[in-house]
Amino acid sequence: MLTRVELGLAPEDFAVLAIGDLNENKNHRVLVEAMVQLPGNVRLLIVGDGPLRGELEALAKQLDVSDRVSLLGFRKDIAALLNACDLFCLPSKREGLPVSLIEAMATGTLVLASDARGCADVLGGLANTLIVREQSDVAWAYRIMSIQQEGCSITPFELKSRASAFW
Repeated sequence: MLTRVELGLAPEDFAVLAIGDLNENKNHRVLVEAMVQLPGNVRLLIVGDGPLRGELEALAKQLDVSDRVSLLGFRKDIAALLNACDLFCLPSKREGLPVSLIEAMATGTLVLASDARGCADVLGGLANTLIVREQSDVAWAYRIMSIQQEGCSITPFELKSRASAFW
């Protein structure tokens, strides 16, 4: 099993994971921008590869958060990564059936998702709590920080139960 130490995470770090192709639609940029407003112990791990990798690396450096943003490239150990992290974020502009969201829920990892088509359908009754309605770095930072500091009333059992409807 993959450990937080293997990911370079300290015990006090709050690890946020995003998975997807590095393209405009997946909107990882908003999470990198949100890191500026988040406490220093928040770490962003992005799994995937694509045409925006260099741009995201440059943005993290420009915003002075490159020490807290890791682009991990293509990975096959998604369940292990999800289990090692505190929160999964899906900031996509468009989705059909968001498989990465379902995978995260199936592990019981807490999730936040954009208001993209498909996300609310997958979340069902949990959507009111777990959808970020505004696509801004401020909105994402606020929701991530709220969960980090206050937790969330949604249980891993609820997430797993909802995900099981799609497997």
